[in-house]
Amino acid sequence: DRPIVAQLLSKIGTGGCEQSVTVDVRLRHRSGLAVPFALTFVNLLDDPTVEGLIVSCHDITDRLLVEEDLRQANSLLSAALQSTSDGILVVNLLGRITSFNDTYASLWRVPEEALTSLDDSRVMDAVLEQLADPEARVPYTEWSELLEDCAQSWHCPEFGLRLGMIQNLNVLGPIGLVARLT
Repeated sequence: DRPIVAQLLSKIGTGGCEQSVTVDVRLRHRSGLAVPFALTFVNLLDDPTVEGLIVSCHDITDRLLVEEDLRQANSLLSAALQSTSDGILVVNLLGRITSFNDTYASLWRVPEEALTSLDDSRVMDAVLEQLADPEARVPYTEWSELLEDCAQSWHCPEFGLRLGMIQNLNVLGPIGLVARLT
């Protein structure tokens, strides 16, 4: 990773980068093994008391192992989410979409750009078009209370759809819900 460090030092020397820059590199241990490190360069060349660079480094092996574990767990979760025949939309307590599957988009006819925006209000607008009586829906401000009640009683209301189907809502913990068309 010498070229990465050389390029970074060149940029720092010409003033072409921020005051503090961190880069992940592999350093060679005396045993010959490559060890991942994060190098942080702080440019204090213009500081008259230092007139130099401060370089700190730390071993990031544990961080990289955790990141790989998270990638594998997310991959497995994504595969499970996409493989179910149920339409699933997960929304956190702030009203932000954290996950969804293609079945949800297809069943509810939600435009891809609404889902990928992760904006729950845009998705709700698309879903409202599918309701037989949009005015009878639960106001958004009461939505979290409804989900909490569903989670406690395991009984959720049914919503009539123009498509002639019934929508059952099943809450998965404090921040998620599964939408299943039956």
